[in-house]
Amino acid sequence: MTKFVEKTTIMKLIAIIISAFFLGSCAVKEAYTKELMEKYAIDTDAEMRKLQFFTSGTIILDEVLTGSQEFRTDENGVIIPNSSKVKEKIIIPANTKCIFEEFGEKNQIMVRFEEGKGKMLAFNVTPNNKRYYLDVQTNQTGGPTIQYGKKTFKVDLLNSGGTSVYLLISKINPRTRTRGRVVRGMKV
Repeated sequence: MTKFVEKTTIMKLIAIIISAFFLGSCAVKEAYTKELMEKYAIDTDAEMRKLQFFTSGTIILDEVLTGSQEFRTDENGVIIPNSSKVKEKIIIPANTKCIFEEFGEKNQIMVRFEEGKGKMLAFNVTPNNKRYYLDVQTNQTGGPTIQYGKKTFKVDLLNSGGTSVYLLISKINPRTRTRGRVVRGMKV
């Protein structure tokens, strides 16, 4: 009798795992576009806050240090910087969850990854594309910079997706929706 109980317990566990796998596979991530926004009439702040956004790629931000640095020289007259500042590097991995905060000045979507004043990134639709891409000015001297919190950061375009990072949302695809059940079998 105990072997029968163990087998049914194992079968129930397997059924739960399979069901969770199928339910999880129903949600598909797709790019958040202007057409999707218009199709579902998502045009208010309240409706946007109901959506879970994700990033399509990795975003790397390197802090830009400003101000004059003190220095000293060694016995050969070589300048040795005397800096005790710590440079911050922020890495936002691909598929990181983020939430809608507000619409920006140029109809941008401002998303938040963490708490804090001004800790938002802007995503905007470019004229040639339909997706909401990370909004950075690539024609700046020294590379594109953005404000994150109270600091200025340079977007590392070489090591991250940079300007090719766009917003994703989870959407249930009705064609792949599956309902699972366990068949217990028949006894004579």
